[in-house]
Amino acid sequence: MVLCAVKTDENGNEKVEFIDPPADAKPGDRVIGEGLDGDPWTPNQIDKQKAFETIAANLLVDDNGIAKWSNYRLVTKDGSLLT
Repeated sequence: MVLCAVKTDENGNEKVEFIDPPADAKPGDRVIGEGLDGDPWTPNQIDKQKAFETIAANLLVDDNGIAKWSNYRLVTKDGSLLT
């Protein structure tokens, strides 16, 4: 999956940028809100619960370019996701 974010500069211009994983992250590494825990959902649970549609409304990038969900930094075991 690819995640992107829209960043607005000081002139009000918007630019779409990729959200990059930490340099040491590997394909398949789990992304989670920092400080949250729990077992990953199965693909079937994700489809039935419409997981992405549910969380997408609360995804954002802060002024420092850090990807967040509901004020939790999105992280892997290797660090934060950044734009």
